[in-house]
Amino acid sequence: MSAESHPPKLARRLLTPTLPLPLPLLLLLPVLAACGARSDLLTGDGDAPGTTSINLSCEPGEVGSTEAGPLADASLNPGDLAVGGGYVWVVGWPFGAQVARVPLAGGAPEILSDDRPNPEAVVAHGGIAFWIDTGFDCGRGTLSRIDADGRVTELLGGLARPKALAVDDRLVYVGDGPEGPCAAPGRITRVGHDGGRRRTLADGRSQVRSLALIDDRVFWVESSGRLASVRTDGGAITEIAEIAEGGGLPRRLVAFDGDLFVSTGSSIARVSATDGDVELLLEGGCVEGLAVDAAGVFFTCRDFNGRTPTGLFHLDPVSLGVTQLHEGSDNLTDVEVDALRLYWADLGDREFSVWTACKQLFDI
Repeated sequence: MSAESHPPKLARRLLTPTLPLPLPLLLLLPVLAACGARSDLLTGDGDAPGTTSINLSCEPGEVGSTEAGPLADASLNPGDLAVGGGYVWVVGWPFGAQVARVPLAGGAPEILSDDRPNPEAVVAHGGIAFWIDTGFDCGRGTLSRIDADGRVTELLGGLARPKALAVDDRLVYVGDGPEGPCAAPGRITRVGHDGGRRRTLADGRSQVRSLALIDDRVFWVESSGRLASVRTDGGAITEIAEIAEGGGLPRRLVAFDGDLFVSTGSSIARVSATDGDVELLLEGGCVEGLAVDAAGVFFTCRDFNGRTPTGLFHLDPVSLGVTQLHEGSDNLTDVEVDALRLYWADLGDREFSVWTACKQLFDI
């Protein structure tokens, strides 16, 4: 693939001081749960990219309307979440190895697949969902679709180590690449919602960690820290930026309002999708899940060593203030958001659950 040659830009503005561990108490507002406020979680839009769907209202009596509450408690080992079609879709990381959906009204999870070794990520599009499994061996990764009736259809096989997934109205995009003994080159592949001929949009990259869509371009971040894009119908690759080293491997890439938000294990950066300007919004923290909407940046912290406050947090991208919304356990994974609510996964002390709360409960 040819590439447009403007040099990638390194982060050139540090908008927040490095946060020592633990996070300064002055930076964190008091835990809102202790003040009668509760937290809510971000989920993907669940419909077409760039739109936000209301999946559950916040009427009195609904779970999460007056305080944060679990939609489901089950042995799912929830890792990645998506919201759409009246459900929270869940993939259970090892040692859960399950794909399930939980009704937004609450209730028992419906197990849709439990025969794949390593479910990695899930996205929702209306009433259907797509998920990837990395497999145990190189070249055994798969992409599958789950229909509204629960039927599972494999769309792609032979993927190296798929880690990244995105969907639009017609196509599904998958990013995979080398990991451990698997030396396959990193690729961006697309295929129709119903399968059919696959098309490679980018090849020869390092491991693709996360994908996002803006208009007619697909963006990705790699294990090397490179951020790049290509048109959804193919063409020249544009190298956009390099995420500064020191924060660990890139984990999440989220698009909102023409900008890209990238997280590592300890930092969050905002990157202009047009000129590659990088603004470091958070450094020295603890970041696992990431979601963004007009109310700001939401992230979860998963920390087992007790050095950093854990839970669900809100980051104001203007003031750079950080607020702890929900304390939870030290093992929160993904977070998602829609117009009214937040949703998040809490592994707890082997007491797995999916939580929700209305955003109106918080002063954000």
